[in-house]
Amino acid sequence: MKKKIVSICLVLAILAVAVTGTLAYLTDTDQALNTMTLGDIEIDQTEWQRKTDANGFISTGTEDGYGYAPDMLEEFAQDKLMLPATGNAEWEEKTAGEEWQQSWAQIGAPGSNQMLGGDLGNVIDKIVTVENTGDNDVYYRTIILIEDPTGIDHSNFKTNHETIMLNRNSNARFDWNQTMAGAQQDSSDLEKIYDVMINGVRHYAVVATYTEKLAPAEVSRPTLLQAYMQGAVTNEEYALFGDKVTILAYTQAVQADGWSDGDGTYAAQRALNAAFGVLDADAIEALDWDLTDFVA
Repeated sequence: MKKKIVSICLVLAILAVAVTGTLAYLTDTDQALNTMTLGDIEIDQTEWQRKTDANGFISTGTEDGYGYAPDMLEEFAQDKLMLPATGNAEWEEKTAGEEWQQSWAQIGAPGSNQMLGGDLGNVIDKIVTVENTGDNDVYYRTIILIEDPTGIDHSNFKTNHETIMLNRNSNARFDWNQTMAGAQQDSSDLEKIYDVMINGVRHYAVVATYTEKLAPAEVSRPTLLQAYMQGAVTNEEYALFGDKVTILAYTQAVQADGWSDGDGTYAAQRALNAAFGVLDADAIEALDWDLTDFVA
């Protein structure tokens, strides 16, 4: 049995909007890649975004059965400018007013998903996929860590009490609740782990467990699709992020052979918990979130 750990962090840069001035943002160009595997297996975690034209608008290409042509994706670019969102969260639409879905055919993944846009301004694509590059079936889970600094008044955000909001994949193959040991829950809900402290900065985390085996050469559906900052953030709260906001993805994978469902849990959850332990705030803090290169 061999163990492979690769840890490089993703940073979305922000630029302050207060009239008192702006904040410099990072220019590191490292690809976001955080993976941990156990067993004779190999995986790659990759991030994507939709292409834009010279004016910054999403390139539409030729519409197909999913909505847009599947060649509209490119690798995620660092140093995105994250500003508070404007407008209301709604799905992007075709010209005829029909909601459309982005195909994942270009990156070899099945299915498609709706993307936020339309009246919602300043939403950022961050499309996270996992590929099984080894020779054995695997189970995996992706931990998404979102910065949420101490001192932000979440009561201003109405029903959603996080500063950074996510558009995630709610496909039934992902269970977003099975972070703790216990009964399987409805995947339409989203369990969050709060008060995860990384380098003294508060974050919250969500975990997507892929409930089916990922076969060799198979690319998963994306877990995370997009992120945006709530529009109710004040200049003072915005400044708490400093010159960056971190949204990190960390994938753990283990061989799938020999595991079965039981005790109200998926085989994937049983295998991952046995290999890496049950996830809570302490366990997530203990992972190798190497932010050294991104300290302002």
